[in-house]
Amino acid sequence: MGLDLDSAAAIGAANQEMDNENNSAWGGYENRTKYHFTTPEQRHSLWRDFVTSGSLSDFGSFMHAHQDSHSHEGYGPDVGHWWTEEPDLTQTDPAKADRMAETSYNWLDAAADRLPSRRTSVVVPWNQVSPFVQRFKRAQTDDEKRKILKGMRNFIEKARRDEQKRRQEEQKNKKKKKQTTSQ
Repeated sequence: MGLDLDSAAAIGAANQEMDNENNSAWGGYENRTKYHFTTPEQRHSLWRDFVTSGSLSDFGSFMHAHQDSHSHEGYGPDVGHWWTEEPDLTQTDPAKADRMAETSYNWLDAAADRLPSRRTSVVVPWNQVSPFVQRFKRAQTDDEKRKILKGMRNFIEKARRDEQKRRQEEQKNKKKKKQTTSQ
């Protein structure tokens, strides 16, 4: 989304925090209904909280609820899926994970201009990021996932460098054209 790494890390940490001890689904019914087994109305409320505050933490909480709404589809807050972690594994239902990933990308895009850091560079389109996400969701080991993330990061960094070069070249050409027309 063109976010700086610190902002992206803060959003990710806030998202992960929802599964940590105090906020986890094990923390009681209120936690389950607020972040893990949410209604569309609850997710809308979390989105409004983010829009009002502009907080990276609020956005991470919203993203957690959004993402869990896909993986927890068909489960409710009363019992959740306490007997298995399968719904939380992206490789369990790749089609569901595909929908979650693309809609998460879209929410990130919608949020980017509201975040304090704003966009810092080129946004790589979903159709270029998607192949990495597809492989990541189907990866079976942490090592596989790390390699895929490294490849995606390298791809995005190259796209950013290429865009920066393109913009510099464009500026250079504008300057030359201006000099030519003023002579």
